[in-house]
Amino acid sequence: INIDHVTRELIKQNVQAPTRVCFDEAQRIVYGLMERDSYPRFLRSDIYRSLLESVSQQIK
Repeated sequence: INIDHVTRELIKQNVQAPTRVCFDEAQRIVYGLMERDSYPRFLRSDIYRSLLESVSQQIK
């Protein structure tokens, strides 16, 4: 996952004085990126389709 410069800088700043919530904003951004981009692309990928086919054949 590629995060934007602003988020990267926020993480660097938060790590200087870490708290239990210092990664919350970055986590929210990464989750959103995965939800809108990475995961849908994975579901359309040849690897995933091959896995589904393999599993469905094993079930039969």
